[in-house]
Amino acid sequence: MVSLWLRLRPGAGADTATLGFSRRARFGLGLLVIAALVLGPAVSTGPDGHTMAKARHHVPPPATKGGPSGPNNPPNNIPPNPDFLQSCQGGTYDNSAGCTNATLQAIANARAQEGLGGMVLPGNWYSLTAQEQLFVATNLERTARGYPPLAGMATALDQAAAQGAAQSQDPTPPSGFPWSTWGSNWAGAVGNSLEAMYFWMYDDGMNSGNIDCTPSNQSGCWGHRDNVLLNLACQPCDMGTGYVGTGYQGYPSWAELLVDTSGSPQLDYTWAQAQNSVPAAEGGTQPADPDLQETVDDHANGRVWNTYDQTYGTNGPGILGTPSVVQDSRGLVHVYIWASNGDLVEYVNDDAHAPQPWSFYDLSVGAGGGQPVGGVPDAFYDPHDGLIHVYVQSAGGDLVEYVNDNANGHPWNMYNLSFGASSGSPVAGGPSAFYDARDGLIHVYVRAVDGYLVEYDDGNVGGHPWNCWILSAGASGGGPVTGTPSAFLDSQDGLIHVYVLATDGELTEYDNGNVGGYPWNAWGLSFGASGGGPVAGTPDAFLDPSDHLIHVYVRGADGSLQEYVNGNVDGHPWNAWGLSQGASDGGPILGAPSAFYDPVDGLIHVYVRSGADHLMEYDNGNQDGYPWNAWDLTTGGGGPTMQIDPDAVLVGSTIHVFAGGG
Repeated sequence: MVSLWLRLRPGAGADTATLGFSRRARFGLGLLVIAALVLGPAVSTGPDGHTMAKARHHVPPPATKGGPSGPNNPPNNIPPNPDFLQSCQGGTYDNSAGCTNATLQAIANARAQEGLGGMVLPGNWYSLTAQEQLFVATNLERTARGYPPLAGMATALDQAAAQGAAQSQDPTPPSGFPWSTWGSNWAGAVGNSLEAMYFWMYDDGMNSGNIDCTPSNQSGCWGHRDNVLLNLACQPCDMGTGYVGTGYQGYPSWAELLVDTSGSPQLDYTWAQAQNSVPAAEGGTQPADPDLQETVDDHANGRVWNTYDQTYGTNGPGILGTPSVVQDSRGLVHVYIWASNGDLVEYVNDDAHAPQPWSFYDLSVGAGGGQPVGGVPDAFYDPHDGLIHVYVQSAGGDLVEYVNDNANGHPWNMYNLSFGASSGSPVAGGPSAFYDARDGLIHVYVRAVDGYLVEYDDGNVGGHPWNCWILSAGASGGGPVTGTPSAFLDSQDGLIHVYVLATDGELTEYDNGNVGGYPWNAWGLSFGASGGGPVAGTPDAFLDPSDHLIHVYVRGADGSLQEYVNGNVDGHPWNAWGLSQGASDGGPILGAPSAFYDPVDGLIHVYVRSGADHLMEYDNGNQDGYPWNAWDLTTGGGGPTMQIDPDAVLVGSTIHVFAGGG
């Protein structure tokens, strides 16, 4: 049932009985299929009463693994070229461009032996969670050979896969989940999903370290590849993926579960969502290390807008995910990024290295307790304590806080909230945080690894400085969510409003309005609002002080920019408006928008990437007879295309938009 795969990392010693070497990778697989596939004599009965056979993972009959193109397993192992083990870390999650590109090139070289092109990653690859990346990589290997893709990540299967990753073993479908065929893989001590996929697909035969593949017993040879390319009817077929940063003896642990099922299980990420992102270049040539680009309406160089490459100017690292921009009490602009080296990095215009106005500081290295991160940060300036607080998912999956509190002899320090908070747990996405002047607390909203929306606050309840509260389970109408939430305190009604995607694609609002005896309530906006519909991106929300309404901007499932407003028009508390269609020069968008109200001109400004990766500005300036207008800042500002979503801030009367591109 289970085979183990062992690989020494660079610098590893010869003794594989202990962890006395730098790293090692370990892999496992599992498969159950219906008896009609005739895979072996050992049988058992599945939950639906069908008779199953344990897969022997010798080369199965063509009906078991053959797809429309039906390639056979490689005749021999294909050692990775280049050797990405030299570029990737195995002790922590490694989503760096260096590791990714080295592994992509090795995959491209291995695929060439099958007459296939390189792997093409979606353009938002670096913004996906580790689990979503494993799902996408699996489908990319399947579809390249003509196999049907898995429709989506089923919440129940994700939970089973997460348990498998935590226990370093092959996951199995949870009790009661309907299935006719399933396969599962496990990997340990590899920091990147593409590394795991390479070993499963191209280096799993004789003499590979796969101990279930020996001259006397070849039952496990290429078993992991057979599972990735499992022939599924897909009416439908779904997947579960799991990642635990320390699941295998303190090292990263990965698991996947591919299932032929029935009905309509709840999904938290879909293949359709992945395909909505414009592909990057082919394997090995994906844009490496997008630079941090600043686009400013400074009216310099004969243009209204100009773009400046701050990575180039400071010789700093590139950017992997959406930046978080903060202005402090001195007027300095701080930009926090998930950097291409895997660290949390701060860019700030402090003039510390004149004549260059910007500097960068690696907080993962310089902060007390700092460590690599595994997602996009959210930061704010706290006027109560005069400090900057940055919240981010660590490479190990925990929610951590970086603060410039100058404690313990360090200007910055890192604190693990998942570990220190009561009821804390690993997270799986970007947080949204702010300081609440009413209760004097910091509130952080984030998706937990089990898919629930949770709230962390520093309320010091029960002797814990921080506490974690599960909103998805405690709120009326709540449920699992996906992506990154957007939260703020509404000064009009005194409530906290959190906007996030439900797993069915509905834009959902959580608020602490204490309705119906529930402290928190969840409201579905996509289908409750006139003109609403499914959405497919991270929202950005704020209260407009000019009209006293909440405005939420998000990418619709059709790729358009959508605005939701609680304006109570035509008898609907919420209304949805399509800005891509209604604005002059509007069009399809990518990723997540960044929006705010500008008191200088009295307009709302929304910044987002177009379908061509141009940085676009939408504003409600009512020009040329259009309530909204769209402006191409990449063309007008002389900047590059942008692969990383923007974040914008108003500094005085000047707008600064930060994104990743080049």
